[in-house]
Amino acid sequence: MDVFIKEPLLDWRKFAVNKANEQKKQGVDMELFDIDKDSTAPPAWYVDQKIGIARKKLEGYNPTHLTELELKMGHANKDFLPALTKVVHGDRMYNIRAGHGKICPSVQAQIECLLDMATDGDILGRTWVGWTSWV
Repeated sequence: MDVFIKEPLLDWRKFAVNKANEQKKQGVDMELFDIDKDSTAPPAWYVDQKIGIARKKLEGYNPTHLTELELKMGHANKDFLPALTKVVHGDRMYNIRAGHGKICPSVQAQIECLLDMATDGDILGRTWVGWTSWV
């Protein structure tokens, strides 16, 4: 539940107003996030998204599917989204996470998926410039 510690509600409130308006314009399917699409308060709407993701973590969802949902929240109509989603899901031949479905069969499997994502050079090279993958 680290999301509540590292991302305070005040930051959510500022970010929410911008993202809520952007997502509604882009036509993001709010049902993916278990959210009322007719919500009138953008900050609550964004917080609901975060809580929905946290709930899915506790329900044993494969982290790849949750990362895909979060990518869709921020980059719904971007050209690079399909390619990035493919990287996140991995390849069955090389990545443990790709062998599990939408919901992991056990906590151990969920942990293995998280570790697989955390140690994947393709993901690291795309998300953290400090990794200096070009060196």
